[in-house]
Amino acid sequence: MDAFYAYYKDFTPNPTLSLFANFDALSLSRNWAPGGRARTRARRHFRNAMIEEFNTTYGTDDCDLGSWQNLCRVVGVASVPDSITQCKKAIRKTHVNLVDLIDLGSSGGVVTAFASLKMLRDYTRETGKYFPKNPTKEGGILKALLRDMARGAEE
Repeated sequence: MDAFYAYYKDFTPNPTLSLFANFDALSLSRNWAPGGRARTRARRHFRNAMIEEFNTTYGTDDCDLGSWQNLCRVVGVASVPDSITQCKKAIRKTHVNLVDLIDLGSSGGVVTAFASLKMLRDYTRETGKYFPKNPTKEGGILKALLRDMARGAEE
């Protein structure tokens, strides 16, 4: 997110605030109107920066066992597997909010894992913490965590 905020030299994000809270603070500091052109453009860049932040923090190489194992630890997989295939299987069974995962960053904590896709959807809808989809920027590791947030998609 540093590259995104570097563009706005007179704004310093607060590290204790969430991603969206910092974006809202930036919007207020710039007097961007909700739905206005400047805010919409900045939001698009912000969403791309979120994807880049995920890729930088957790990796993009889906052949890197260390990246998969790190991700398993962060999302709370009880016994971190010794193979990429087993890591992928464990990740596919995991439902985490990706915005929370980025907010967690390198703090060393564990993100909340939901028991079902429905519970993740409900949480995401309640909080508005939707992670963008952009196939041109998504690495293989990110793709394994993306879930369809539309109702009726497979649980």
